[in-house]
Amino acid sequence: MTQQELARQQSGDVSFRRFQSLKLPCLSRSYGAQKVTGHNYKNVQLSRNPEKFVIFQYTFQGVGELLINGVRYEVPEGKAFLIFVPSASVYVQSPDAALYHFIYISLMGDMVMDIVQRIIEKCGMVLTIRPDSQALEMLCEHFNQLMASPSSQDIYEEAGFAWSFLLTLLKEQENNAQE
Repeated sequence: MTQQELARQQSGDVSFRRFQSLKLPCLSRSYGAQKVTGHNYKNVQLSRNPEKFVIFQYTFQGVGELLINGVRYEVPEGKAFLIFVPSASVYVQSPDAALYHFIYISLMGDMVMDIVQRIIEKCGMVLTIRPDSQALEMLCEHFNQLMASPSSQDIYEEAGFAWSFLLTLLKEQENNAQE
């Protein structure tokens, strides 16, 4: 079973919010995976606290919708979105989708904001993620490890993972934009 297939079997969240006070330039804040079927999934980013972070959310199956300043973006299987929080954005399960199955990571820190801004400027907020994506494979593998042992992670190792994931995503998206 691949790391992606294993991650698809998992549901849950892992949070590192207790380490926010370290103010590292790149840090993972939380991870999660969900399978939503009830059309009651809705995240409004303006309602969150004022701390700044970004969310990368990849759709395994179904369709999500991202609404930003009144503009609607579909996020079907094989796509992901990147958004800043707080922002005027809402993401929901598409009313036409029976299932919305996704994995996410939220990241914080000054370096994160700069790299994500660069990705969004080049590629937009909705990204195509190839099935052989190294960034997605890294995220799935790390999520699986966290679900198996959530309290075993060292915060500095987490910061290293976050930076590696973000640089890998940047490289893949810049390569995709050149093709």
